[in-house]
Amino acid sequence: MLNIKNILLTITAISIIATPAESFSLNFLKRGFKHCTGVCDNVNVCKDKDKLEWCILNCSHKMDSRKLCTAKTNEEVRADIEKNINKLSPKEKEMWKQLQEEEMSVPAPTDVPPPPELPKK
Repeated sequence: MLNIKNILLTITAISIIATPAESFSLNFLKRGFKHCTGVCDNVNVCKDKDKLEWCILNCSHKMDSRKLCTAKTNEEVRADIEKNINKLSPKEKEMWKQLQEEEMSVPAPTDVPPPPELPKK
């Protein structure tokens, strides 16, 4: 029994040392051991509305999907989240509420590019 315990402790120690520190953040644990990086920072997430919804609810603390996807896509997914708010877990509801509060204080980016600079005389 003692040998099995030592083996398990050794394997655990090796896996902790070999795993990046960011993997053990509280947010990483809350996301169910899923990473935001590589999923939610990729333009392909805009094609999968379920994945985009997950990113909005779970990775908004790290990245803003509004910068990747079109305003229309973001509006559709956010409207779907709002429409199905009762189907969200309590954790997701709280994250959605926090996200909305944060967004109220920061203006949303627009898809319209800034006007060109006028030539100087």
